[in-house]
Amino acid sequence: MERPHGKIYKELLEIGKLKKDNEKEKEPRSLKINQMFQSIKKYDRNDRKQVELNRKMGIFVIDSFSPYNIAENESFRNFVGTLNPMYNIPGGKSIRINIIPELCREIEENVKKFLEKHLDAGCFISFDFWKGVNKESYLETTLTLIDRDFKVNTLALGAEPFNCEGLAHSGRNVANIVYKLLDQYKVESTKIETCITDNAANMKNVAKECNFAWIPCHPHTFQLAVSSVLNNFENIGNLKRKCMNVSIFLKRSDVAAVKFREILENNDKPVATIPMSIEER
Repeated sequence: MERPHGKIYKELLEIGKLKKDNEKEKEPRSLKINQMFQSIKKYDRNDRKQVELNRKMGIFVIDSFSPYNIAENESFRNFVGTLNPMYNIPGGKSIRINIIPELCREIEENVKKFLEKHLDAGCFISFDFWKGVNKESYLETTLTLIDRDFKVNTLALGAEPFNCEGLAHSGRNVANIVYKLLDQYKVESTKIETCITDNAANMKNVAKECNFAWIPCHPHTFQLAVSSVLNNFENIGNLKRKCMNVSIFLKRSDVAAVKFREILENNDKPVATIPMSIEER
């Protein structure tokens, strides 16, 4: 056809070329993944789904002991965005200022409702000091009671920062915080049957200040008794010091730790470490 109809053949080729070009222009171009997410509309701030996902994010941060700024990690945001590209991921500041406090208020209301329903008779109260990694003291207070279904429940009323105002750990200062928490959860002090704490003098004074019956913590009392007995035997004291020195040496020397593990494996012993001696435990 090209030889006898050269002119017509060229015109047909041009028409076919234009047709192919037009078809290429009509073909949709595939979007990159970030372009696809950008084109998806995000949930509004007050959208029911957005609020629920924010709540789940807060629970995840609490349960996993994750830092607030995990929500600002690029890999984490990409992962969450892949699961639900419509979710407007909050920043670490929003989690700290808005989401976590809202969860605390929700838990507090649930505890109040539970106590209102089940605190018919008496309950036990316990409190103790804990120190965070930043060396700040916190007073943790818990209530233990038996509900109407005869199940034992332990409820945390709070972990109040204590030394932020320079307060001494005196019985009166601790009692003031305990009274504040009881008032916050609408628990009458007459419903407190017994106060259970360690054997520290200031904790005993709290019971006196609040007019609570006091029972010493049995594990703590047992630990004090065992420590007292062991410290009276010189040979046991020497053995404790030797074990502590070995534990410190294995912790400081990687070579010694590897050798210690090899000895255990060669003797068909479970691989373990020598724990440090902690008097409080």
